[in-house]
Amino acid sequence: MDYLSAGMIKKALEMFSEIIERKGLAIERSSTFYWVMAYFQRAACYKKLGNKEKAREDLQSFLELWKNADTETDEIKRAIALMKSSR
Repeated sequence: MDYLSAGMIKKALEMFSEIIERKGLAIERSSTFYWVMAYFQRAACYKKLGNKEKAREDLQSFLELWKNADTETDEIKRAIALMKSSR
C-alpha cells in the first residue's frame, strides 16, 4: 500500500524511517535505490506534516547520496522543488 498517496502520512513516515534505519537489509534485499529514495519520500512526509527543518535535512541527505547519479532525473527535480518550498 502506498501510505503517502493514501494520506496516511504518519504511517508512511514510519515506513520510510524504518527503511533508512535498516540500510543494510534494504540494500541486501533490493538495491541502494530504495534506501536513497526513502530519504526523499520521508522528506515529503515531513513537509506534509509541517516539519520543514526535518524535510530539508532529509532532502539534503538525498541530494548528497544522489550527487554522482543522473542529475536530470525527475526525482532530483522534485527534490530541488521540494527543498525550495521548504524554506
